[in-house]
Amino acid sequence: MSVETVNKKIEMEFEKFYSQTSGLLYNYILKRVRDNEKSLDIMQNAYLKTYPEFEKLEFPKSYLYKVAYHMIIDNSNKNKREQNLQETLQYQSEHNDRNQYLRMQIDKALDKLKQKDRDVFELKTFQDFSYKQISIITELTPKAVESVLTRVRNFLREELKNLREFGYLRSLTECSDEQIDTENE
Repeated sequence: MSVETVNKKIEMEFEKFYSQTSGLLYNYILKRVRDNEKSLDIMQNAYLKTYPEFEKLEFPKSYLYKVAYHMIIDNSNKNKREQNLQETLQYQSEHNDRNQYLRMQIDKALDKLKQKDRDVFELKTFQDFSYKQISIITELTPKAVESVLTRVRNFLREELKNLREFGYLRSLTECSDEQIDTENE
């Protein structure tokens, strides 16, 4: 028997196999995937993966369903990853929008301050300088720096109280006495 004849025989057997199994396989996949197009794609890919092995298989139907089963799982995992990615992107977008809004509100409030007060606050809050370092930079005494920061924090507490009610900005507008004592040493 020639190679061509053997190949033709395998193709005919596979076509018969396809016609016997495709309806049930499609229903099996559709029940799990619940999407017509994805079900058809999975089914097609399962047959494509089965075809090269077809003549060697003792139980081709079992092999076909095993391939389809793993493709369904892969599809499910892919959908979960895509959904998680979409949720993460949506959360990041919402978070970024909120952060932009908060920053805009803080900037508006800071714009109402005198330049020296704003500088002291920004050096402490955003640059994390100690009172002593700020006093050197601004040529104020450490006690004056403490006084300015207290005044600015009180102003911001009042100016941004609507944001604070939602739990935002605690670190910007509050500073413990312990923090102040350790920084003055």
